[in-house]
Amino acid sequence: MYRIWFFIILFASVLFANDKIHCHVTKHSDQNSIRSQGNGDSVANAFEAIQIFMSVQTQHPVADCRIEVMVPQNVFVISKSFAKHCLLSANQTLWFTILCNENFALPQVEVQIQFFEKNVAVGKAVYSIPFAQKIDWQQRYQRITKTPIENIYQNLSRLQQLIYELQQILMAASRQGDIALQYAVKKELDLLVLIETVQKKCKVVAQQLQKVKNNHWRHETNTPILQSAKSTLVFLQKKDLSEIPDELRQKVSQLEIRQRELAERIAQKKSQRYLSTIQEQQRWAKGIRIYSWTRVHTSRKHLQKKIEISEKAYQSILSETIRHQARKMIEEMYEKDKELVQKQLDQYQKWALNTILKAFQGYSGEWAISEKDAKKILKYSDIKKIDFRYLSPATARAVNNVLQKLFATMGTKSAFMIEKTMSETPKTTPDKF
Repeated sequence: MYRIWFFIILFASVLFANDKIHCHVTKHSDQNSIRSQGNGDSVANAFEAIQIFMSVQTQHPVADCRIEVMVPQNVFVISKSFAKHCLLSANQTLWFTILCNENFALPQVEVQIQFFEKNVAVGKAVYSIPFAQKIDWQQRYQRITKTPIENIYQNLSRLQQLIYELQQILMAASRQGDIALQYAVKKELDLLVLIETVQKKCKVVAQQLQKVKNNHWRHETNTPILQSAKSTLVFLQKKDLSEIPDELRQKVSQLEIRQRELAERIAQKKSQRYLSTIQEQQRWAKGIRIYSWTRVHTSRKHLQKKIEISEKAYQSILSETIRHQARKMIEEMYEKDKELVQKQLDQYQKWALNTILKAFQGYSGEWAISEKDAKKILKYSDIKKIDFRYLSPATARAVNNVLQKLFATMGTKSAFMIEKTMSETPKTTPDKF
């Protein structure tokens, strides 16, 4: 009894299925609308591709509906939605794509579509779809490249679609051995791929720079972001962008300027404390005063320490603007050090001349010194401590003139012994002053 009722219900469901689901199918064979659908190999070998749109009308939602598409050999169905059970709502529009490879030479293909609800067939439709017999790849290439790049490059999806289609034409031209078409397509394809790359990377860099602004200029957070943006822009700089649209090339330049400005602004904020350190050392250097009782060497030693601190702080400055300011301050300290060195040398000249005058105190104004007196002067005075390396030309001539006269009073052996003693005597340097 139950079996009888089951078959009655099953027969009724099939009989009245059309009251439940109605299907209207339209085909669309414009290859421009087909892009990256399903298996890549199938797409690569496609001879013709047709999209089918189905408007499935139901009186109420169907809970467990399956749609099967049956096609002959060498015809591929591309649709993820039909591989599984799907829930159809009222007046839902679905679509799928079928592809026919180059080995399929029939003028049309018969497509059978069946509708199942809970594994029970509730509807079926058979459609004969015409196929073209041959594709003129040269004509297709001319058609899709007719639109100027300037009119489409900003539409990334359209750009990617063109890249995909050119890839298909390139493979077809390669199979046919059409060298001229391959060259033309390859050149156009390389340009479009470059434009796509520039577009994508510009978008990423723009987002990174905006993120830096949103981070309220925090150095720790923004530095790696800016470094990443700079690396991307350097990558683009290494590319030949002469053929891409002017507006896109200007966009790259604007992003480079913006990246440098943001990096400089953050660097200035971090570098400010190092600049303050250098300013403090410079103020001390400007306050140096040398008096008659002051040792220049002591002031110079302190100044060199200040310069060392400043140079160390300078190495931590990232901002080019602040580095320029800091270097100017440090150079002023070096100039101050040169002034102190000159003061030491001036005092050294005075000391050398005074040493000679002191050595001859007590002697008559006339030059009448014996060998004994000459030996005594050279032995007990500081003349032998004078270092000629630090003497000015005028001072050196004066000291050398005196020494020549002293040595002139001696015999050869005595002069040699005195010269030996003088060469072995430690010399006084300007650091003493």
